[in-house]
Amino acid sequence: MNPLLKIENISLSYAAKPNDVSVLKDYSLTLNSGETVCILGPSGCGKSSLLRVIAGFEPIDAGTISLNDVVLSSASHTTAPEYRQVGFMFQDYALFPHLTVAENIGFGLKKLSRQEKTLQIQAMLKLVDLEPYAKRFPHELSGGQQQRAALARALAPQPKILLLDEPFSNLDADTRERLISELRAILKQTQITTLLVTHSHSEALALGDRIEQMG
Repeated sequence: MNPLLKIENISLSYAAKPNDVSVLKDYSLTLNSGETVCILGPSGCGKSSLLRVIAGFEPIDAGTISLNDVVLSSASHTTAPEYRQVGFMFQDYALFPHLTVAENIGFGLKKLSRQEKTLQIQAMLKLVDLEPYAKRFPHELSGGQQQRAALARALAPQPKILLLDEPFSNLDADTRERLISELRAILKQTQITTLLVTHSHSEALALGDRIEQMG
């Protein structure tokens, strides 16, 4: 069986940094369908940059990134993020402050009919247990609720793969422990292929089917 995501010998450097510092160098990774892989490593080792190139936010200097055997990134080509079928949950959640929870979740569902969009929003609200908060704005939510809203927004377009960037870094210890359990249940329920980056061994052990070291 071919891997769902295949990253082959990619390199990334930022010219704006002194001496064109290499952030990723000849890096390879594969993810199988339905698998949750955790990338474990210290700050500054390139974990978030890896997610950004998979999502299409950064072009790569060398190598290839393929999803379902379709090349998304190479040294000469970068497929735009909206055409990648990749869901991304940012470290700071990046919810739109002027939109309600329901509107945030529905933001990426422009191709659906009004009825289909409504049904998908309702399904996502139920999945993350935010049905009573559909009309609330992000500033009216707790940190844990904001995280679940961001997760629902990332999952709503039914991406092939979900990318999570340090999803628990802004939460207190008690909330973090509870949400790790909730996230694990949601990932198993949806069976979505997930790549999560973290510097926490406990998070990686709790969530990952497989752990890969970086840095």
